[in-house]
Amino acid sequence: VMSVAAMKDMLMLPENRPAIRLLMRSTMAMAGIPIAVYYFFFNTVLGPKGWYDMSDDFNWRVNYSGFAAITAVQGVIGWHITAAFRQDNADMAREAQIKAQLKAARALTPTHAPSKKDS
Repeated sequence: VMSVAAMKDMLMLPENRPAIRLLMRSTMAMAGIPIAVYYFFFNTVLGPKGWYDMSDDFNWRVNYSGFAAITAVQGVIGWHITAAFRQDNADMAREAQIKAQLKAARALTPTHAPSKKDS
């Protein structure tokens, strides 16, 4: 079991900040977007004078609004996965660029410095 101090230290590492930022955005989206979609469907799309007036059938109105909210959750999950893969790809590309620069720098430096014995 990880201690609270160890978790805090891990979260404060600079290389973990992009992942934590993505997690926080996804958490906020997971909470806010489905609720907003539910009430949008319940009041605007399916409500009285809505696009599809289902105000006389409360149960179906709640069900369809809930289905729309569940679909929104799936969209947020898909967005999170896509963003995480893109973040990993960007990190890998950055690491590959750094490795290539180091390899080029090593190729420019002499591997054998002349010593007094060579002269």
